[in-house]
Amino acid sequence: TGIKRILEGEIKPLPAKAAKGKLSVKYTTVPLTPETSYSILDTDYKSYAVMWSCSGIGPIHAQNAWVMTRERPAPPSALQQ
Repeated sequence: TGIKRILEGEIKPLPAKAAKGKLSVKYTTVPLTPETSYSILDTDYKSYAVMWSCSGIGPIHAQNAWVMTRERPAPPSALQQ
């Protein structure tokens, strides 16, 4: 979309035994935002990570996925993974 958004928060890994590849984020720039859990679905630890989350309130919920890369635009090799 070309719209720049900046969010700040605190990231905590969840206990490895119970949640391998999961982390929790508490956004500090968005008031009244609950802690959100994210799953790392794939990463090469150098250039990309694929993240997923599901959140909801009552009967409404949303699933989101992100491909996070160090380069912009994302290299084709990261998108093919």
